[in-house]
Amino acid sequence: MPHERAAARVVNCHLHLDVAEARLRELVPKLRRQRASAGRKDQDAVRALYWADAAVNTESDIGDYLTRRRLAWRCFLLASADYLRLKSLIVKSDFGLAA
Repeated sequence: MPHERAAARVVNCHLHLDVAEARLRELVPKLRRQRASAGRKDQDAVRALYWADAAVNTESDIGDYLTRRRLAWRCFLLASADYLRLKSLIVKSDFGLAA
């Protein structure tokens, strides 16, 4: 039924949103640690450059997951609205109301 397919889209969008959120929760503290390691004064320049480079790569990953999260959120809102619209049509028809 159409409302069941719409519900499946809502769940799919929510899963994508959850993955992006989980990765961001992992990456933000990782970036903080990398930046702190890059700024330590008790290491040689090569090691500091290694951590700085790692931080740049993590920043890029964060940007990618922020983009994914924005897209997943927009899709989730659209899928949810579609599901609610289709579900309301079923409820109206169950009570003999005109759709």
